[in-house]
Amino acid sequence: MLEQTPESWRAVMSANLDGAFLIARAALPTLIGAGLDRAVASQAARRVGPAQRRLLHLQGRDVMLTQTIAVDYGPLGVRANAVCPAWTRTAMADAAMDELAASRGIDRAAAYREANAAVPARRAAEPDEVAALVVWIASAQAATSTGR
Repeated sequence: MLEQTPESWRAVMSANLDGAFLIARAALPTLIGAGLDRAVASQAARRVGPAQRRLLHLQGRDVMLTQTIAVDYGPLGVRANAVCPAWTRTAMADAAMDELAASRGIDRAAAYREANAAVPARRAAEPDEVAALVVWIASAQAATSTGR
């Protein structure tokens, strides 16, 4: 918190929170009656971990925005859910883990373990695991799932 400037705070807020709001607002007219709306947030919405300082507040707000859409537009057929995976092994996550590792004097694998220490599975997600969850939540099998 002390390392972040007000300017960098506003830039992150604008790119993440404003972006989610603007996309949802633009999509809602099409989604009403279609029964579709999805968001991908992060485990940071539910648990705080190291090396997440810039996005912690935003992830929780993404989940609340999703719940607000579910409550306000559910009666109009919109399902809104936020998938909140743990750190997911991607090039961007690897770079973040390399940064965390360098700051702690550990390797990438240890950084992933540290970053996922508060996650129930205690490990990073694989991209195909997240994709499978998104496919399921968008399917007819999840027709009554909203606001999650």
